This record gives sequence, structure tokens and C-alpha cells, in this order.
Amino acid sequence: MVQRCNAAGVRIYIDAVINHMAGIDSGSGHGTGGSYYNTQAMQFDGVPFGPLDFGTSCSTASGNIENYGDANQVRNCRLLGLLDLAGGSDYVRQKLADYFNDMLDIGIDGLKMGEIFKNSEVALTHLQTFGSSWGMLPSENSLVFVDNHDNQRGHGGASQKIITYKQSRAYKMAVIFMLSWPYGTPRVMSSYDFSNDGTGPPSGSPGSRGTCENGWICEHRWRQITNMVEWRNQAGSAGVENWWSNGNNQIAYSRGSSSFIALNKNDGYMNEWLTTGLPAGTYCDIISGGVESGGCSGKSVIVHADSTASIEIDGDSEDPIVAFHIGSKVDGNAVNPPDRSTARPSEPVIPPSGTQRTIVFIKKQTSVGQDLFLRGGCSSSCTIDIEYVPRSGGHFSSYNSWAEGDTALDWRGAEPGQGSHNGAAAQGSPMVWTSNLASSTGYVSENTYGEHYWMWEVYMNCDETADGYFEVKGYMNGQWETDISQTRCQGQFGSASARLLQSNNHVARCGSKNVFEWNSSSCRTESLN
Repeated sequence: MVQRCNAAGVRIYIDAVINHMAGIDSGSGHGTGGSYYNTQAMQFDGVPFGPLDFGTSCSTASGNIENYGDANQVRNCRLLGLLDLAGGSDYVRQKLADYFNDMLDIGIDGLKMGEIFKNSEVALTHLQTFGSSWGMLPSENSLVFVDNHDNQRGHGGASQKIITYKQSRAYKMAVIFMLSWPYGTPRVMSSYDFSNDGTGPPSGSPGSRGTCENGWICEHRWRQITNMVEWRNQAGSAGVENWWSNGNNQIAYSRGSSSFIALNKNDGYMNEWLTTGLPAGTYCDIISGGVESGGCSGKSVIVHADSTASIEIDGDSEDPIVAFHIGSKVDGNAVNPPDRSTARPSEPVIPPSGTQRTIVFIKKQTSVGQDLFLRGGCSSSCTIDIEYVPRSGGHFSSYNSWAEGDTALDWRGAEPGQGSHNGAAAQGSPMVWTSNLASSTGYVSENTYGEHYWMWEVYMNCDETADGYFEVKGYMNGQWETDISQTRCQGQFGSASARLLQSNNHVARCGSKNVFEWNSSSCRTESLN
């Protein structure tokens, strides 16, 4: 098996347990290789190990650890009854060495990091020296990973510092940093969903590439992680250059002249001119999307002739990272850097007019039976004419039913004669739950942000808006969103009029894609082209 994996370019690492054998109450019998064992007699013929090869310095009557606050017990007594090997014995040490040498002869490649991304009190800027200077092994001798099958379930030391797919935002940041930083050989976890540490793997297939089904998690297929593998390949052996930090939780750096990344861990709105180290041109951000049909399916970044770029990241967003590399370049035209005193996007001179396709996303994690509706307009009383964009598929059944007869966005709620679903009346303009995961039933290509983004998609009469802008608020199960303090949005059209920026509602732009979060001033407005 190892030889076939190596031939296919797959490297094998072992999780070696070398401090103990089986539990003392495990009885006797024969192992899978046929060798005899008797745990009460401390006899393991396959090695062989006998009674003299196990520790005898434990101070407890049971021979087990009874007080984990007692360092002597932790060092010298049995963990959960597992028979402790006598690590001070030359014979035992030689047998362990023989075991590892055997593994290496077979073709095993190696033998068996996340608090900074989990702990809000530890700043990202500390990562500038991450590696062997922290007292860790030299890079060439190190295998690095965020989680494994043991500590994912709370086993082993430092379990409180482990992050897994269940904390997806922090987990993606940690894995992305691991893949971007030139230390060690990274290992990406691919696991399955579990409710307790004894849950076994699903019996069904995870599906073909690009999907993940039947209880599998498939972290290695997540767009943000998959795309970072190519980022790392493009970086090659180049070291860290152009390091930048705000002294806290905003950092950025390049790897040579091929790859650049910036991260913002819950540190407000990042808006900086940074040196990327890359040639001038337009690059696709590989975290929000990638290169598609010669363009970008997510955000794009313009690198100017002096290798600088304007990097904007909302620290509260689902993926507060921007990353691009030489392979995600879609336009090589050199652009002179603008005057940075006026480099921020300005209000469009001509507001959108006529009927234009418009999308609103609101991020809200809900439970079964909860449905999200939208209410709004250009002021407390105005009405804006709308027509829904047709959508097919079972996931849109309730959305399509509630959309029937909804011809206006207003603050009143449902229109007279508006449709119902399973006997339930609409509570406003309906939204539909979406995901950015291709394997999800709620997948829509317009969602490049994450799971739990409720979407509203219509053709809107922009002439009935206020200079191209309108206000909205979410409504769910009889409850409004709380008032917010609207701030400047990210994105191509992030600068709304001063009057609207003082609104306690979300401010959206007609003819654009608008991304909000429930009860939050976080916002992004992008072109739909």
C-alpha cells in the first residue's frame, strides 16, 4: 500500500504510539498479525516485551493516574490503564528504534498549531517569526497541521486550543496561514461529521470531486483551502517578503514575486496600500472565487506599476482574507499608481437608472421553520417596483411561492394577494437560504461568501430609488432586525450618500450585489457584471 501511494505521489505519515501497550484489563489473545499477548502477564510476544519492560515507579495503589495535578503520577503511572513502557530501558529504546527503522524501510515519509486564530487575545502580528525560532524543529524535519483525527475529538494535550471544521471561520484562517507560510510540510485534514468522539465514518461515498455528501466534510475540497494549495505551489521555496502589520490583527506578506496574502482577524475595516511584490496587472482573489472564463468569479485586485495594491478586508466577514498569485493574473496591463489621497472609490457620477437586476444577501444562521423576508424602500413610506428573477429547483419552492404577486419592495409586508407556501402567508419579500458550497442544496454561483447567506434577487426600477440607493431590513417570524449604524461599505460601490449612511437600516445599491449581516453594519456592494 505504501509503495503504491508513493508511486502516485501520495506521502504516508504514521501516528505512532510508543509510550504504552494495550490496557491491563484487555485480556489475552492474538493480534491481527498473529502474535500472542497477555496483558495481565504483561507479555507481548511479537516484540517481544515482558514484565521487566514496563514501568514500576508509580506511587498509586492502582498503578494508574489518579490525580492529574500530581506531576509524579502523570509521568510514572498508567494512563487509563494502558501499560507504560519503561522508557529508561536500553532494550525498550532499541525496540522502539527498530520499529521506526522498519517504518522507514517500508517507505513511510514522516512521523507524527491553532491558538492564535482561536484566541482573540493573541494578535496575528506575533506570527512574523513563526517557525524554528519558536523552539520548534527545523522546517525540513517538520510536519505541520491544524488538526488531526485525535485532537479533533479533544484527545491529547492542548485540546482547548484545537480548532476544527466546527469553527469554520477560524479553521479556514488557520489552514490558509499554514499553507501560505514557509515552514514545514503542511498536511490538510479531510474528515467526516461527528457528534461524539466514538462516531465512526459514514458508509456512503463523499461523491465526486467538487462535491461532499453523506456526512463527509471534505475540508480539502473547500474552495478557500483548495485554491491555497496552488498559491503555495506558485510561491515555491521563496521566503517571506514585504511583511506588513498594523501592530495587531492585520498582517500581509508576499512569497517572492509570485504570491501575496493579507489577513484581518476581527480588527475592524482594513484599507491599506501595500507592496505585493508581484508584477502589475489585475489578479483574481482566490479566497472569494478564482479565475473563470478569463475573468474573476470573486473579487479582483489591481496591482500597479510600483507593485502596490489597495487591499480592503472587513475583519468581521466570513473569510477576512485576500490572496492572489501569479497564476490568478487575468490582465497584464501596467497601471500607474493613482494619487493615494484620492484613491478611494468615489460616488458614481451617474446613478443607476431604469430596471436593473439587483441582489441582496443577508447572512443569518437560522433553524428549521425560520424563514427570512425583506422589507424596505427609499424612505419610511416609498415603494419600489420589482419583478423576481425566475429560479428553478426544489430548494426555491417556498421562495417562488411567496414571490408570486410580490410586485413592490415596501415597509408594509406582503402585498395584497401575494402567494403563500404550505398555508403560511408571506411576511414581506421572500429570501432564500444559500451556500457557496457546490455540494449544498442551497448552492448559488452568486454566493461567493459562505453558508447561511439568504438571497433576494429581483429586477428593480432604479428610477424609484434615492440616487440609486435604497434601504432594507430583515424580518423573520414576526421580528425585525435591530437598528444598526450604517457605515461605508466595502466593494466597488461602497460609498453611499451621506444621508443614507446615517440610516439605521442596511443601505443597498440598485443594479448591484449587496451583502449584509443580520444585526450588523457590515456591508459590501459589488458590480453584478
